[in-house]
Amino acid sequence: QALQAPVSVRGSISTLPSRCSAPWLAFGMQRQFSHALLVVVASFCGAASELMRIPVPSGQGCYTITDRTACCMFVDGRSDVYGGQDCVPAREGASFDVGVLDDGPVCQPSCWVTGTCNEGGNQSAVSRTCTAAPPPPASASRVALPMGLGCSAVQDRDLCCHFLDGRSHGPYASQECTPARSGTHFVGGGAATVCQPSCWA
Repeated sequence: QALQAPVSVRGSISTLPSRCSAPWLAFGMQRQFSHALLVVVASFCGAASELMRIPVPSGQGCYTITDRTACCMFVDGRSDVYGGQDCVPAREGASFDVGVLDDGPVCQPSCWVTGTCNEGGNQSAVSRTCTAAPPPPASASRVALPMGLGCSAVQDRDLCCHFLDGRSHGPYASQECTPARSGTHFVGGGAATVCQPSCWA
């Protein structure tokens, strides 16, 4: 018997979730991080899910990400010892010590944080994990995706609710990112996605 194709919806109002404003039900759930370039179907109601990460654009390092939630979206984009390492955020109110007087970065490669690929020592005590997502923010508290990325770069529904489209020009600029409902995805531009600008959705 042939397998049924996944549901593909573009622009259907039934696809739009209430989850961006609903209570967050994923506190404490375990996530497994995958570096494979796969479309991830994230689950709802506290079931385990995979969070797909993407390389920091333009070959940049984790330290260039200035938002702690966005940090959890990426692996380091460099081609050196840090390349491919999960980006790890600092806990709220803290930053990583890189020997400067001002506040240091709030996002670093995992091996840098644990002290296994740098000379700065183990700074795990300053970090927080990406396993427990914070509740979705109010609209005014959303942050723009870094480096001009569009909402479609977010491949996890949970994280989608935290961002505005990072593009600075055109109709999608600064639009709230909207996730597809669990079990569905958006189709357009030749790719299936789980996060799109609200005007697109």
